[in-house]
Order: sequence, then structure tokens, then C-alpha cells
Amino acid sequence: MATTGASTKDVLLGAIAQMVGTVGYDAVIVCTSNVAQEEYWQARLQATLGQAAKEGALILAVHEDWLGDGAGNGLGTLYAYTKARAKAQSSFGIDLDERLRSGWAVGMYHTAGKGTRLAPLPGSENNNKPGVKVPAIVNVDGELKELTILEAVIRQTNSYAPVRKGRCSVFWGDQVFIPSAGTPASGAHPADILACLGEMPTKEQWAAKGLDKYGLIAVNESGNAAQVEKVSYATATELLATFGSITRVGYVTYFTLL
Repeated sequence: MATTGASTKDVLLGAIAQMVGTVGYDAVIVCTSNVAQEEYWQARLQATLGQAAKEGALILAVHEDWLGDGAGNGLGTLYAYTKARAKAQSSFGIDLDERLRSGWAVGMYHTAGKGTRLAPLPGSENNNKPGVKVPAIVNVDGELKELTILEAVIRQTNSYAPVRKGRCSVFWGDQVFIPSAGTPASGAHPADILACLGEMPTKEQWAAKGLDKYGLIAVNESGNAAQVEKVSYATATELLATFGSITRVGYVTYFTLL
């Protein structure tokens, strides 16, 4: 958590200082849209070890082939982990379940999707939205190239790994954020969710911010939390009607599973 008396600026600068490739997750799972992207990220992240994912990290890129409109965040995460576990065993002879039980920290990054909210930039990367370039340089097989959004996200979430041992932390591969409250350890619950909390938006604010496209965490007066996923304001208020008085809400940033 943030140090008592430290300014928000100091906390943010401290968080930025921890965004390096020398620490991080023991295994990095990347869930992509198709086989081509799976192959691209497998090679790219292995080539930038020590600059995005930490040196020696196990890279496991997989693609989402769930029939229909996709599995969604919940089932999609479990499905991606299942595929990554199979790949770890078949390609590297590693039992990912056993490594987690022994204390490995695993990071998963969802990248599937067309990137419509980032348009038109993903078009320059064949709709590989986390492949959009940012103004920084990495060494790829001896050649200097631009840092990708996904590599930036991996680098800036590395600081959570030391306090997430034995857990699988799930992030979105196009979402860069700077922790304003440090990197606290996970709680004792089967899952915890990181969110920046604020006031419950009005119907007009809900529409203006496009909250029907995001997951939302609601906290009641007892401190209990519930999540509503990509719904309208009317549906959200209906679902939360029996949850009690809502005191704070936040957008889903990432979640961690036991």
C-alpha cells in the first residue's frame, strides 16, 4: 500500500521505478485471437525476455478457439489457462499446476479482440491491438525496435509478481495503468479484483463513459463487493437492487485467482 504521508506523485513515481524487466512472473500466458498471433507473441516475448517479461520466464502464448462469440472473461481465463497448461507440458515438459502450488507467480494477458476502441491504430498491426507501438525501444534479436503495448503492460505489471506467489494474475493486454496504492499482497479469498473506486455514476454518466462495455465492481455499506459485466445502467441497477446501498464503484482492472 502507499506509505503514510507520501504524496500521490511520490507513490506514482515509485511505481514507475519498479516497471522493469528484471523482476516479474515466472510464467507469462498470452491469450490471442488466432494461431498467427499466438506464434508472433510466442517468438516476440521470448526475444524480449529481460525487457518485458523477466529473464527466464516461461512464455506460453495460446489462441482462443472457443466456438461462437468467445468464452468471455471468466470462462475465457479458465480456458486459456487449460490450453497454456497443456502447452507447458507438451512443449517444455513443465507441470504448470505443480509449479503454481510450489510458489510460481503466473501472469495472464488477454489480447483477443479487434481493438475497436483503439481504432484505427490496430489496423496498422493487422488488428493485433496489443502490437500497436509506443515510444520506447527494445532489443529484438540484436535489432532495435519499438516497444509494443503488450510489452509495456507486462513490464508495468511485473511489480505485482513478488506478492502474487502461487496465484494466477489476469490482466488485459492493452491496458496500461500506474498503481496509485502500491502493490499490496492478495487477500485470502479465492479471487481478488483490482479496481480504482469512486462514486456510483448517474445514468447519463454511465452512457457518456460507455460503461456498458466494461466490467464494474460495486461495494456496499458492509464492504462486500459484487461485479456486473458489460451491462446497461438499467440492468446494473436491477442486478444490484438486493445488494444493499452502493457506496463505491470501480472499473475492473485485473483479477487474481488462487
